Amino acid sequence: MTDYNFLNKETGELEKLSRADAWQIAEDKITATQSAEEKTGIMAEYLKGIHGHVELGAQTQRISAYSDSYNDKYTKDERKEKIKTKGTELWQKEINAVKIEKEEENRSRKNREKARDAAEALRVSTRSAHVKALSAFMKSSSRYDRRLLRNYIGEDTRLEALKECIRVFMSTDLTRINVSSEKKIAENVEELERFSERFAGIQYLISQSPELYRSLEDGERKAFEDQMGKANVVVSYYRLKKRIMTDGYYRGHENSEIGRKTDKNNSAHQRYLSEMLWQAEGG
Repeated sequence: MTDYNFLNKETGELEKLSRADAWQIAEDKITATQSAEEKTGIMAEYLKGIHGHVELGAQTQRISAYSDSYNDKYTKDERKEKIKTKGTELWQKEINAVKIEKEEENRSRKNREKARDAAEALRVSTRSAHVKALSAFMKSSSRYDRRLLRNYIGEDTRLEALKECIRVFMSTDLTRINVSSEKKIAENVEELERFSERFAGIQYLISQSPELYRSLEDGERKAFEDQMGKANVVVSYYRLKKRIMTDGYYRGHENSEIGRKTDKNNSAHQRYLSEMLWQAEGG
């Protein structure tokens, strides 16, 4: 099941709508304005409001793994030794964090290289936002990557490029991506980073071309939006866990040293970390 959330600007409340009603509101707004910028904003808001249902909470690490309050069990030297000792909790946290950081860096570098090669061949600026978005769908094949970019910048072939990006985006089976623990997240970080970038890329590309998205068959849009809704859940959870797992305080402290609750005696960063942990729990 896919939910469609709509922000009622008059009441300031988030309302759940049927797919038909949400789409009708978006279509009416797009039709009512001549501003390309406003059309883009309306489409982006529509996509942002799509949420699916994916089983994450019951499988993932519970906040009960943490302490009631913040505390330090080790001296600075003892902590450094724990981080270096294979098999300890702090060693595993550091391994997980480094895997995520390296993959994020590698993925960004590879995408820049793919985008540069295709853009230079077609004499397009590598700094263009659409080139960056398209790079998430490129395959390090000169022929494929150039064709994708050429179709996108072509006035009559952009829909073909958009459909290809949608096809690639939908090819990921989200049920196969295991995020049941931090170790599993680190093990699957390559796929998670790749899909996270495609998620951002498809949001941008469709938002930039609302009229082309409207031209798709209703069944095509529904299938895409079902995947988009699930992706919204998985990617949001991954991005939150990535911030937590690579956080300097988190990776340098055992869970039993990290508090679920905070008060005025805690630092701003500790309160921020506890808030993220609460959100990851589903709060």
